Amino acid sequence: MTTTAVDPPPAARSASFAAFANPSFRSFTVAGALWLMADNIEHVISYWVIFDKFDSPMLGGYAVISHWMPYLLLATYMGGVADRVDCRKLFLASMGLFMFVSLGWAFVFWTDTVAVWHAALFLTLHGLAGVLFTPASQLMIHDIVKPQELTSAVRLTATSRQVSLIGGPAIGGLMLLFLGPAAGIALNAAIYLPMVIWSLREPYTGHSHNSAGTAPGVRRGFGAIIHAIGDARQSRTVWGMIILVGLTPSRSAAPTRLRCQSSPSRWARAMACCTRCCCWRPVSVRSVAAWCRRR
Repeated sequence: MTTTAVDPPPAARSASFAAFANPSFRSFTVAGALWLMADNIEHVISYWVIFDKFDSPMLGGYAVISHWMPYLLLATYMGGVADRVDCRKLFLASMGLFMFVSLGWAFVFWTDTVAVWHAALFLTLHGLAGVLFTPASQLMIHDIVKPQELTSAVRLTATSRQVSLIGGPAIGGLMLLFLGPAAGIALNAAIYLPMVIWSLREPYTGHSHNSAGTAPGVRRGFGAIIHAIGDARQSRTVWGMIILVGLTPSRSAAPTRLRCQSSPSRWARAMACCTRCCCWRPVSVRSVAAWCRRR
């Protein structure tokens, strides 16, 4: 009696990249990676110029606060907004703000009229643009891919994010070196366009599937947040990753860059440090997650 070997199903063979079979998710991932890369390119060029122009530790601190404080204060609210509106509209508003800020930087750099109030305004708008995009982008993933492909989509999105965090500062340094701050940051505005094109062409809203978003008319408040925290408390994997990411030093990359901009050699070392942090974090997060599952 002979037996015939049965090949594993395609989903089992390529589970890690299953979501890439969806062309809409592929283009969304590429556009999202370019958005984050442009975000970091803008950091490199604008931080260099404002440090060189003003040499102000206070302005350097505000650059970090203005980038992350909108996430701390508004991310939950913007998540609720993304639950109720077409997420593509939030993408377009966010990319419009990002491009406005890049072109605004380019203008004041080109005319050599940059002032402290310019820097404060552009840094604040940049932080607000980021919090417009990020919650809606996470919701959109649930809408684009099938439920069985969701874990693959999350992994691929996280990987593309780390690639952007590595490539953005490096490419930004090259643009600053070879194009100059004005031309470099003006060109950076074009890197946001793929996400604009994706939002205009694709049919997904973030709510096409029942698993994405909140039912129309349903509002989620702080009670839902407390309920979600209660659910997360039962997962060691979730808490292990939250703690590890919170302790990761990559969040201090921006002030490190500001301190290291006084010479090209220090700049190069800062870029290398940022790259090591970005490479280390996803590996360590995955290791902790695996350890938590074994407990």
